[in-house]
Amino acid sequence: MENPFSSMSFQKIIDRIADAFSVFDFSYIISGGLTLLLVYMDIVILHSKTITLKSPFLIFMIGLFLAYVCGLIVWVIGRFVRRRFIDTSKDFKKVYNETKTALNLDTIISITEEKVAYSYMWSRLQCDNNTPQIEEKLKFINRYWVMQALYEGLIGSGIIAILILLDYYIINRTILSCCNTWCIILIFIFVVFLMICFAREARKYANTQIVDLLTLYYINYHNQNNHVSNSGEINVNTGESDSTH
Repeated sequence: MENPFSSMSFQKIIDRIADAFSVFDFSYIISGGLTLLLVYMDIVILHSKTITLKSPFLIFMIGLFLAYVCGLIVWVIGRFVRRRFIDTSKDFKKVYNETKTALNLDTIISITEEKVAYSYMWSRLQCDNNTPQIEEKLKFINRYWVMQALYEGLIGSGIIAILILLDYYIINRTILSCCNTWCIILIFIFVVFLMICFAREARKYANTQIVDLLTLYYINYHNQNNHVSNSGEINVNTGESDSTH
């Protein structure tokens, strides 16, 4: 009987929890939760409004729903901002073609349009997924997209933070001292700096996903082609035929 506390069983539990979170996608939950917290602080602290709910379960469910919705919104905002300042299409083509040339993928894929070829590789690996190693690697590569979405969502959260900071300044500008004004400016610069870092990290994960997917495709189908070629050579040398009668 399998020990329920063994390392393998524990890893399966972790994987199942991760799969359950993938229904909501934890990247949206994190950035959305941060955004929801910022909005709550703006409403309750700056505008002195009160939000009261008696049921903790209801608070949790509404909070989870609102965090997910906020996560989707800030992800769209962050993705749009990142694409406005970084040529993501040029990035994709550059990384794709460099990796394709390095692996000599022209020998096993003839599709010339980069995004179509990339989608084809991803779909084929998923459809032909018949080994645990490929399944685990595909899950690992998919986490790159999750991390990319997380950082893009945090860019959107940064924009919300700047708007709230501006709201705070507008409300209190008549009573703010020179020191407080400089603190607001420094916080603004820090948030912009974080947004630039988030954009760089999102770019890194996007490019790494391309490299890893092409490498996995090469390892899987290049080895298959070599195996077929070697089998054909053996059959020729032994006088056997590849055709079935």
